[in-house]
Amino acid sequence: MALKCFTSIFNKNNNDNNNYNDNENNVLHPNFRWTKNEEKELIDKIENNFTIDEVSLHNNRSINSIQNRIKKIAYDLYIEGNSVKNIVIKTKLTEKQVNKIIINKNKQYENKRKEYREKNSEDIDFKNEISNINNKLDQLFNLLENQED
Repeated sequence: MALKCFTSIFNKNNNDNNNYNDNENNVLHPNFRWTKNEEKELIDKIENNFTIDEVSLHNNRSINSIQNRIKKIAYDLYIEGNSVKNIVIKTKLTEKQVNKIIINKNKQYENKRKEYREKNSEDIDFKNEISNINNKLDQLFNLLENQED
């Protein structure tokens, strides 16, 4: 009975707060996009020593979703110029975890940049080939015109 009462209160509160609750089914929706406000609330809760489980229940998101968002926020803070020490304080991640996130994200972005450069390089090569073909066609047309004269 107490659990049913808690669940109905939990559902009512979440629906009132516009959290992502699937009406009566109380299904987690980790695929909904996070808003900037939700990210700020998440960091505030983490800074105030809420557990991941508590944040998960309150935000109606999976634990994995909460953990991944904290990692994303940590990297965003790094990109904004925050020190690793400050990121550790805000996210409650360890210095080792923060450094690993930074290294992994930098590798990920470098791979994307490399793929982009390779793709554009192939496009440039293709454009050069077309230009060479056009030049050869122009030469061929000139030869044909000269032969007609």
